[in-house]
Order: sequence, then structure tokens, then C-alpha cells
Amino acid sequence: MWNRIYKRLIILIIIIAISFSVIYNKYFNTYLKFLIINKHVTINQTNSSYIHPMFKDPEAKICYSLKSLSMPEDIIDLNLTAIDHEQLNLSVVSMEVTFNKVHSILYGDPSSKLIYQYGQKYFNKTFDKSYPHTFLTRDVFNLIIEKIHPKLKVQFIVEVGSFTGNSASIMGDVLKNKYPGSFLLCIDTWLGGMSFHFDSIQNLKLIFIFLNKIDLNMWVNKAVWDHLSVSEDGRPTVYYQFLVNMIKQNLTETVLPVSMTSIIGARFLQTFQFLPQLIYLDSAHEQGETLIELSLYWNLLRPGGVLFGDDWEWISVRCDVKKFIYIRNLTIEHLEKTWILKKALDTFK
Repeated sequence: MWNRIYKRLIILIIIIAISFSVIYNKYFNTYLKFLIINKHVTINQTNSSYIHPMFKDPEAKICYSLKSLSMPEDIIDLNLTAIDHEQLNLSVVSMEVTFNKVHSILYGDPSSKLIYQYGQKYFNKTFDKSYPHTFLTRDVFNLIIEKIHPKLKVQFIVEVGSFTGNSASIMGDVLKNKYPGSFLLCIDTWLGGMSFHFDSIQNLKLIFIFLNKIDLNMWVNKAVWDHLSVSEDGRPTVYYQFLVNMIKQNLTETVLPVSMTSIIGARFLQTFQFLPQLIYLDSAHEQGETLIELSLYWNLLRPGGVLFGDDWEWISVRCDVKKFIYIRNLTIEHLEKTWILKKALDTFK
């Protein structure tokens, strides 16, 4: 009897060992295949102790973005377009995206209905560039333009996150004077949002900081409340400040605003295959949200183009940018507070 029990026990142990081996090999090889196909790493498949470089980052313990290989494209469609809108053939899409073309789609023919005509209809705004938290400078912007591949013509630029328009003014003025026919599309809700980060120096204490787009702190602690300019009925009016600032600087044919979330803005560009040569990302400042925007707008960036942003000192921004460059195997550059990613000319999407 004991012999039969002993034999059955041995058989059970063998079955369990085989099952474990099959499951381990299946999932480990799937993981390796994912890394190799996406050109994230080159790895010896016999090395079962491999750890992705991202997990070794000094800030991995405080960046939840760096604790997983999952990316936004695992859960959302980066190429989604408007329902019932006929998908355009990229090969026949005009390379040139003009102010008039985009204005006509959004608001109608600018020759008869320019959006800026209504900039001072509802609120008596005056020119105001006093918002203090804009870090993009003319010199930095000119240096970034030089990083675009020489085969690309600087013609269409997108800014995601504009607020009162200080950075848009700098970029718009450069485009107007140095690149005739080019224009800047500014995507923002002009409602404020949610931006806070962890200060790793102060024991990961959650703090609000007074840097570009204070967002949640605007509403909770009334930070730079005057700039958000909330009306008596509770609606921010900073959008009209943006319009007036562009009008007073004669940028009404160079800078075009569109009041959309960053995701809807990306869907709009994808629907019409409007692919920028340069994208300035200064919207989300929360882990996860920044990563989604990076993925969406990198997907839209024309090969040979440049995607850049500021606030590298924000741990929330830095975590997501780091994860993006680790997974995409990209090289990052820095100019003062600005981070820069260049897309290879032979890259498609």
C-alpha cells in the first residue's frame, strides 16, 4: 500500500513540476518576445535573472510610472479618429498644414469669420503678460528649431497647454518673422486642471508648487487666481486673455487656439492627418497623464521632427518622460529647463 502511495506522490510531483515549467517558459518567453520585437533590449534568453534598465533607475522607488512596462497604447488606441470620418490616405495627404485650412475646419473661412474678431466681445480684457511661470525663451526655441531634420520645412507647430499665451507669443513671433506661412496651433481647455507632484527631497510629501499651470492649486488655494480669471458665474475666462494677448501682438494669422482637451486635440489631428514638425508639450503635470500625452503626440509627430517640454524638475513630469524614453529606446537632450526628444527621419509613427 505504501508503495502505491509513494508512486502516486512521485507522479503528482512530476506533473506539478512539468506544469510549472510550461507556465514559466510560456510567460517568460512572451515577455522576452515583447522586448525583442519592440527593440527595447537585446537579451540572452537563457538569462532568467534579467532586469529591465528602467527598473534600476535611481527614481524607480518614487516613480510608479517606472514600475511597469505597460504603456498607454496597451489600453487606448493611439490612432483613433472621428466616427464616420473617412480615413485619409497618408500618402496623398498634403504635407503643408496651413492656418486657413485648420481655421476653416474648426471655425469657418477666416476671410469672413476670423475667430479673433470676437476676442473682446464678452469680457473687457487688456494686454497682460504678467503670468510669471513661463520658462520657454526665444533663444531656446530657436535652438530647438535647429534640431529638426534639415529635410523638414518648419511649417506647422503644435503647443499643448497655452494658458495666457506667453510661450505661444514667443513661438508665434519667431514663426511670423523667420518662417513665413508657418503657424502655431494651441490646444488647451483654458479651464485649469490637476497638477501636483511629490517632492522627493522632503520625504515624498505631497506638495503643491507654483510653476507653470498650477491647476488644482488654482482652485483649492487660489494660486495665481487672477490669471485664471474666474467669472462671477464660476467660469474661467483666461481663454479671452489669450485671445487679447495674441491680438495685441499681431499674431492673429500665425497663432490659432482650439479649446479642447489634449486627448481630443490629438484625435482631431489624427483624423485629418495634420502632422506637426514640432510639438511643445506643456499640459499635463501628473504621472500617467503626461505619459498618455507623450504617447499620443509622439505618434503624431512627423518623422524628423522634435517633441519637447519643460518642467523637468517636476518629479511627476520627469517620471513619465523617463519611462517613455526607456520603453522607446530614445535619447533625451536638455536645454536649461527644457527636455527634447528627436524622432528619427526613417521612423513611421
